[in-house]
Amino acid sequence: PLGICRKRRNCTSENTKHHTVGTLPRNMNTHSPTLPAIHASASASVLPPRRPRLRNHVGCQTDHSELVELRALQTKLNEVREELDSVSRELGFAEQRMRHEVRDEVESRLRVQEERCNERVQFMRKYTDRHISQVRAASRISLDTARTAHRRAIEQEKLSVAAEKARADAKV
Repeated sequence: PLGICRKRRNCTSENTKHHTVGTLPRNMNTHSPTLPAIHASASASVLPPRRPRLRNHVGCQTDHSELVELRALQTKLNEVREELDSVSRELGFAEQRMRHEVRDEVESRLRVQEERCNERVQFMRKYTDRHISQVRAASRISLDTARTAHRRAIEQEKLSVAAEKARADAKV
């Protein structure tokens, strides 16, 4: 079982006095990979390998100064931020330009459709006006014909009434 030894977590030895500086127990294999080592070698990591650290005191300081690397990373980060900001601004301008172009395109299509609709309305009005004038002319003709026939009927009625009156006067 792992973790029997109190000084090292992965040690399987029951002897607690074998951990002196520079020595390892005889039954401990130094070349057997541990689970994290197998996992790290099996995965395709894009991160650089970790540097060995020498812990000098409780504050966990290393023997290498990381300030230079941190400053380089900060400058790269600032460059990436600036590039991201410029790309974001360009994207905003491109979006505004695209909206403007789309609005212009829609307005031009709307004008064309409106012109077509107006032409269609004018055609329908002209057709309707022509049809109405034809119907009115036909109605006028039929009305004139009916009036003429009515006048003739009235005149014949008057003549027949006058003829009957003349016959009645002649008999008396």
